[in-house]
Amino acid sequence: MHYLSPFLIYLLIVFLPFQTNAAFEFQPIGARAGGMGNVFAGIASGAEGVFWNPAAVVWGQPRDLFAGFERPFGMQELETQVFGFVLQKGQNGLGVSYQKFGFALYLEQQVGVTFGHLFG
Repeated sequence: MHYLSPFLIYLLIVFLPFQTNAAFEFQPIGARAGGMGNVFAGIASGAEGVFWNPAAVVWGQPRDLFAGFERPFGMQELETQVFGFVLQKGQNGLGVSYQKFGFALYLEQQVGVTFGHLFG
C-alpha cells in the first residue's frame, strides 16, 4: 500500500492546473425585486417573474413584456440587458427570456423558454 505524505497531497492540490469560472453568477433582475432585497420568487408574476420563478408564467396578465437595461457606475463591463415575454392561454403559459451580462472580453448570455400549466 502506497502512502502519500500530507505535504505531497498539499503540493498536488496547490499546483494542479484547474480553471475557476465566475460564469452565470447571480444578477438581480428588475427594480421591484431589488427593492424587496432580491426576495422575489414567491410573488413573481408575469414577464419579470420568468427570471425569478419560471412557474410564474401562469400568473398575472395574459400578455406581458419586460425589458431592462442596467449599467452600474457607468461601466460597460457591468452592463446587463434583459428581455422577457409571457403569453397565457387559458390555464397554460409560455415564457421566453434573454439575459446578457458583460462586454466583449467577458460575456454571459442566457436564453430560456418555459411552459407552465395551472392545475385546479
